[in-house]
Amino acid sequence: MSVPGITPGPGAGVGAAADLTVGSRDDAGILEVTTAGAPLASSAIVSLAFIEAYESAPISVAISPVNEAAAQLGQASAYVQASGISVLGFTLTSTGIPLAPGLEYQWAYTLKF
Repeated sequence: MSVPGITPGPGAGVGAAADLTVGSRDDAGILEVTTAGAPLASSAIVSLAFIEAYESAPISVAISPVNEAAAQLGQASAYVQASGISVLGFTLTSTGIPLAPGLEYQWAYTLKF
């Protein structure tokens, strides 16, 4: 079974790792990001590339923290900006508060059409 592609960005820090939990799909799943180096504020934490492009972009992507590290940040720490959603994928972005290095963060995502 194919899975979406996932790539860490500067909001996760240089040397960061990113993965999806088993069973994750284009439309729903769990992003796992292990930060490294010095994560940047107001930057892409991770980008997810859909297995196949959609005919139209999702209207929004709902994000929820699903582990303690992500939950301690609160809802205001990471978001998917409307301009970061396309027919090809989406980008999870950090706010003005950078993520801490050396921690694993997990967020559930669900696409809304």
